[in-house]
Amino acid sequence: MRHKGVEYPELKAKTVRRVWFKDDDEFTALFLEFEDNTRARFDLRAAVTFERAPEMCSIAPNGDLTDWSDLRIQSLAPHES
Repeated sequence: MRHKGVEYPELKAKTVRRVWFKDDDEFTALFLEFEDNTRARFDLRAAVTFERAPEMCSIAPNGDLTDWSDLRIQSLAPHES
């Protein structure tokens, strides 16, 4: 199931409460938790390393990406997944 780019219509317009990434011996996954008490999990096949710090930016009215800043990270408690 390889795709160059995909979209998930069921997640459109949901408000994200929390995002986290887990990479350990058990599994590698990206989680999105939403305000309506639902959660999406994206299982990843290979271990992931960040080439640089994850970033966030603003989108200007003309579509330009501006005001880039690094995202802070916070470690998860051992029981969270």
